[in-house]
Amino acid sequence: MRRPSKTGRRAALLTAATACLSLAAGPGATAAEARAAKPGPFYWIISVSSGKALMPYEHSKAAQAPIVQSLQGDYGAQHWKIEGAGNLRVLRNRHSKHCVMASLPAGGLLRQFHCRDYWDQEPNSATRQTWIPSGYDDMWAGKPITWRSYYGGLGCITVYGAAAFNKPCDGSVKQQFRLVHVPGT
Repeated sequence: MRRPSKTGRRAALLTAATACLSLAAGPGATAAEARAAKPGPFYWIISVSSGKALMPYEHSKAAQAPIVQSLQGDYGAQHWKIEGAGNLRVLRNRHSKHCVMASLPAGGLLRQFHCRDYWDQEPNSATRQTWIPSGYDDMWAGKPITWRSYYGGLGCITVYGAAAFNKPCDGSVKQQFRLVHVPGT
């Protein structure tokens, strides 16, 4: 049996996504109504240890800008869309449209980078942008969770000082975060 082409896979995924959007928009909603739906909801990702929100350095829209923590404010750069299904999540920034990516090797700064799909050419980029929350229900309830990298051995999102890193998972408070819904999104 032949594998579907890259174009065929994309078309199938687009069709499935459109169907899901139609269902999510409610009974009787058209595809156009589903596409016109608001882009939210967005969340602040708040460090339990500092009470500060994750964001790209200096509100940057640039790829490879480091992820830092700052006092929570009403800044688009502090708003994150939690995308994905089940326990596999991507953290997409509202302001830059980039995703949080774990560093190679482990222990480096987290950076934002162009959000990747699994069929992109850059090796491992999609899995380095995929995170697993420690508790699915806790995540949506705003309770403390850890974010573990889906890419093996890269650890958990960790804050030290003003910066965010991916360090070996140890369950410390520096690796605990809660989602806070951004009102109006």
